[in-house]
Order: sequence, then structure tokens, then C-alpha cells
Amino acid sequence: NFAQSVKHSLDPNLNVYVEFSNEVWNWQFKQTHYALEEGQKRWGKDKKDAFRQWYGMRSAQMCDIWKDVFADQKDRVTCVIATQVGWKGSEKGILECPYWVAEGNKACYQHGIGAYAIAGYFGASLGHPDNVNKVESWLKDNDGGFQKAIQQLKTGNLLEAGREDSLPQVKELFSYHAQEAQEKGLKLMAYEGGQHIVGRKDAVNNEQLTNFFIELNRHPQMYELYTQLFKDWKEVGGTMFMHFVDVAKPTKWGSWGALEYVDQSESPKYNALM
Repeated sequence: NFAQSVKHSLDPNLNVYVEFSNEVWNWQFKQTHYALEEGQKRWGKDKKDAFRQWYGMRSAQMCDIWKDVFADQKDRVTCVIATQVGWKGSEKGILECPYWVAEGNKACYQHGIGAYAIAGYFGASLGHPDNVNKVESWLKDNDGGFQKAIQQLKTGNLLEAGREDSLPQVKELFSYHAQEAQEKGLKLMAYEGGQHIVGRKDAVNNEQLTNFFIELNRHPQMYELYTQLFKDWKEVGGTMFMHFVDVAKPTKWGSWGALEYVDQSESPKYNALM
């Protein structure tokens, strides 16, 4: 019904990108628990990775439906299937879904899927609780700590804790997933991405750190960091990149907006995007 409604109502000059759900591997979200429950109902309680394969199966079934509804216009529909960028190998169950294949079906990615999507974030290690003392020590520098933070984002050589998320490390992940996409004949896309500089766990309520992260997001060199991110993305063969987000007020929960308020005309992040 959703596919029929879109086909009937959408401007015929526009195309559709359709994705079954968001991050069906993130245990903060109900859909991941639901996928595990449904997958284990189908394939057995011992199947710990049933959530991934169930998500792959449902994405494939969804794509079959949309392509069927659009029929002679099916090229207007790009079905998107996603994976967790930092967990190499976890995409195999999603794309190849051997449990479903054993029931007599083609691999999930072979059901008209057109795009393979990952997140494209950098900088989360700055807000890792184990790095708080180190980052706070930078604030005593003459420039308020900005150059060390930017060095960390550019090189990843100043902090140890947290996932690998400086620009060179992110490019390496891009490259890995680009190869996976190429092998499957899929376009590589980013379902969301940009900077991920925010306090985590107890660091969320560290006001000094929050203020530093907000100002870091406004720093002129954020333009260079974003430009490098997109250059790296393009270099490995990445296509559409959805920035998270367009406009949002910065808070302790993050400085996600390319712009901070609706009638703001520019910012380093926004200018890089443009």
C-alpha cells in the first residue's frame, strides 16, 4: 500500500530511495530487539545473528514489493540496505543471509537492492569517557585546545580510547565497504554522517566539555575537516551522502546541525557541504 501510494502521488519526475528500517543492529532501538525475536522464531533460538539475517530478508522482500508495484517504472526505485560501518564482516549476514537462502531464496542483496549504506561519522572518540581528562588538559593550551582536537580529528594520534574515528581511520572503513559494495554490484551511500563530537555517558553532563565541543564545531577548520571527509568518500567511490542534520541547536546531546538556526546563512560545516 505504501509503494502504491508513493507511485500514485509522487511527481513522476522524482525517484524513490526506500529503506526498511534504521540501524537494525543498534540495541538502543526497538527494531533490533524485534528483528532478533522474529529471526529466532523463524530459524531457532540458538541463532544469535538472526536479527541481521531477518533484516536482510525483510529488506529483500520489501524491495521485491516496490519493484513489482512500480513495474515498468522500477528504475525509479532504489532499495537501500545498510550495515554497521565499524563492525567489519557483520554485513555478510545482512547481504548474503544464508538462513533464508537455505529456504530456497536468492541472497538478500540479489532482490533488486541498488544501494549499500553505512554511516560516515568522525570524531566520537573526543567525547569518550576515558578521554575526558586528556581532552580537558588541552583546554589549558593558549588556543583553548582547538589545535590538539583538530590534530586528533586529522590524524587520530593523540587519544587511545574509543572507536577508531579520525579521518584516516574513517577513510579506511569507507574503502573496506566500498569494496564490499563493488563486489555485490551496489552503490555505496551514507545514510547519515558528519562530525560526531559529543560527550558520551558521564561526559554528557560535563559543561566545560560541552562548550568546547560546540565551539569546536564552529571552528573555521571544521570546513577543512568536512571537505577532507567528502574528498575521501568520493575517492573510494561513495555516492549520495546524507549529512546528519540540516538545522539543529547545539546542546550537550551534540552539535548536529550544519546550521544552528533556520535563518543562519553560513557556517564552516554548511559551507563545506555546499
